Amino acid sequence: MKTEDVDIFIKENDAWDDMIGRQKNELPSLANMLRQAIMNRNELDEQMLEDAEMLRKALLTQDEKMHDMKETISGQKKFLSKKLNGNWQEFGEHSLQRQRILREQIKIVQKKYFELKSDLMNYVWSVL
Repeated sequence: MKTEDVDIFIKENDAWDDMIGRQKNELPSLANMLRQAIMNRNELDEQMLEDAEMLRKALLTQDEKMHDMKETISGQKKFLSKKLNGNWQEFGEHSLQRQRILREQIKIVQKKYFELKSDLMNYVWSVL
């Protein structure tokens, strides 16, 4: 594996870290939107309350997953930086595999984020 490949992986991880950080910062606003929708509604039936609670819990879970993902990305960046600084033994295939796994994890977290945001927005519109 070449130094340029490691640089690309590091930049890829930086981009993921930034993206997840921005989306993680949006979660409190989404939670507030959910609270406001419930407070502005005169009557909420039991199903609406259950759905709101499910969404609230999903927001907390998503926040935890994003926190964990940021830690995983940080670990990968440290791993790549160590290898970039000279320890190249068995670096190639191991690094590629770690990066592939991280990509798959990012896809899962992103899909969950967008599904949650969509579900929350649909819920808010339904109770208005």
